[in-house]
Amino acid sequence: PDAERPTHCWRLAAEARGPLEAEGERRNATMFLRGIDPYGLTAVIAVRGAQQMLAPAFDRKGVLTPAQAFDAKTFLESGGLDSALLSALRVLAGNQEEARGWFYLGLIFKKKHLYTHASTAYEKVLALKPASSETMYEMASLYALMGDGEDTVKWLKKALPLNTEI
Repeated sequence: PDAERPTHCWRLAAEARGPLEAEGERRNATMFLRGIDPYGLTAVIAVRGAQQMLAPAFDRKGVLTPAQAFDAKTFLESGGLDSALLSALRVLAGNQEEARGWFYLGLIFKKKHLYTHASTAYEKVLALKPASSETMYEMASLYALMGDGEDTVKWLKKALPLNTEI
C-alpha cells in the first residue's frame, strides 16, 4: 500500500549510511555508503559500485577512497550520469533550497558539456551558500573548459582566500 512507501520529503531528508556487502561468483566486496536519498541516487551509486568491485578486472585491494576504488569514466559511460541527473532533478523538484542538489546538478551538467546549465546550477549554490569555495572552484574550472581565462582567474581569486587546500 502507498501508506508504507516513504514520502518524497522523507527521501530528501533521509541519509543512507552503512556497509554494503556484495557477493560475486569469485569474490565478495564490502563498501561503506553515505549519501542522501537512499532510494534514488545513493542506490544507483551503490549498485554501480558493487558491479565495478565484483568485475573480474577490478584489481584494487585494501581500504580505498571512492576516487581510488572506482573508475569515474566507467561509471559515467555505464549510464550512471543520466541516472544521477534524474535523481538530482527529483531532489530539487521537492526542495529548491537544497544546495547539495544544485552542486551535484552543476557537476553533472559540466560532465555532459552543458556549461550554461552548469553555471546556472552553481549560481544557485552560491545564492544559498555564498562562501562555498568548492563551488567557486567549480565555476573556475567551468570557465577554463569554456576557454574564458579572465573569469577562470576571477573565480579562483574568490575561492583561494576561503580554502587553503585549493
